[in-house]
Amino acid sequence: MTIGVIVGTFDMFHVGHLNLFINAKKNCDYLIVGVNSDNVVSRDKNIIPTISQQDRLKICKNIKQCDEAYIVNNNAYLFIKSLIKKGIKVNFYFRGNEISENIIKENDNISRLGVKVVLFPYYKKISSTKIRNSFQKG
Repeated sequence: MTIGVIVGTFDMFHVGHLNLFINAKKNCDYLIVGVNSDNVVSRDKNIIPTISQQDRLKICKNIKQCDEAYIVNNNAYLFIKSLIKKGIKVNFYFRGNEISENIIKENDNISRLGVKVVLFPYYKKISSTKIRNSFQKG
């Protein structure tokens, strides 16, 4: 059985998020989803999520492609490392193909754990940030 992981904020769940779930599940037998905690979102994105971490977790748990979901209180690398320490053989880490120094470094660290990082095209038409900004302008 192949196990895949995705980690994200999933604030204002939209079709880009759904595409990530669908594409990830097509490439693994079992999909574990990490939902960034409100504190992580505040730290990393300097915003307060519109939807609480518990509601975002509930949404993700109820997407049919998701087999398990957890709140992530650190980062994707440490989340995956904790799964491996629990004896879970993580084969893949799936994410959108966003480019930044931090993401490249995180992908390298995850690869060093023996986990293949798979990048999917980033869905540029929509993002939680674009949705948030459209409400602020209107």
